[in-house]
Amino acid sequence: MAWPVLMLVIAGLVVALAITAVWAIKHRKKIKPMSYNQWITLGIVFLAIGLISQYMGRGLNFFWILGLAYIGIGLYGKYYLKGKRPSRKITILATTILSILVILGVAVFLALIYLQRI
Repeated sequence: MAWPVLMLVIAGLVVALAITAVWAIKHRKKIKPMSYNQWITLGIVFLAIGLISQYMGRGLNFFWILGLAYIGIGLYGKYYLKGKRPSRKITILATTILSILVILGVAVFLALIYLQRI
C-alpha cells in the first residue's frame, strides 16, 4: 500500500531535481562556497531538528549527529579564516572527528531504515 505513495514521492523528487538542474544550467553563475556562518546556522538547524524529533519519538537521531558535524565544520572554518593556520595535528584530529560524526549519522539513518522494515 505504501509503495505507490513512495514511488510517487521519488518521481516527484526526480522531476523537481530535473527542473532545478535545467534552471541552474540556464542561469549559470559562479556559486560561492558556504561561509562558516552558514555552516554553523545549518548545524544549529539540524541539531534542533534532531533533538526535537528524538524527544517526540520520531527516531531521526541522525539529524543531531549531522548538526554537530556541520557546527564543527563552521567553527573550524571560523578559526581558519581569521588567519590562524591550525597545526597538522589539529587538522587531522578535526577531520577524524568530523568523519566519525558523519559516519555515525549515516549508520544511525541506515539502522533506522532497516529497523522499520522488520
